[in-house]
Amino acid sequence: MSVAFTNRRGQVYFLHVGKTKNGKPRCFFSMKQDGELAFSVPEGFEIYEHPDGQVHLRRPLPIIISDEEAAVVERELHLHVRHGFVDRRLKILRVYVAREDKHSRDFLEYPIPFASRQRTDEIIARHLTYSPEMQFVLVDKNQRLFQTRRFCYRGWVDDWIHIGDPNTIEAVAKEFIHHIGKQSYFELFW
Repeated sequence: MSVAFTNRRGQVYFLHVGKTKNGKPRCFFSMKQDGELAFSVPEGFEIYEHPDGQVHLRRPLPIIISDEEAAVVERELHLHVRHGFVDRRLKILRVYVAREDKHSRDFLEYPIPFASRQRTDEIIARHLTYSPEMQFVLVDKNQRLFQTRRFCYRGWVDDWIHIGDPNTIEAVAKEFIHHIGKQSYFELFW
């Protein structure tokens, strides 16, 4: 059986095998099922779903931030944000939150007839787009201290800015995540 992966939007991606211009083997994901399909993930690679829903093959990244530290941020995020998730890459935990756009507001204003609230939430989650709002960067591996950053949306900045002082993941998550989606988010500066 060929390798298939279903992303958070319910789209199925198939792993294909091909060759580069130089004749070297290459693997890639596509939603099309035609072509030469792979029957296993190549050794030394893993399947990775990008926050935008695209599926890629990549070499495993070293785990610098523990599962427990990521879980702290996820728990705090889900207390304050309905649709969001945490992406862990090397020494950064990046918080993604669903964008409020007309498409998602239409779903919320006009519920799907004869669908349960859970089923409606599942359908909404498939159609949402996410943007990075906050990151927690490991700045001291020994003391496990994290620097918090938020995304700045000023036209002349459009980049990450530091907020607060480095602290434990529990402290910075509790101090800053509840600001996401509120006016107070834009008042957070270092």
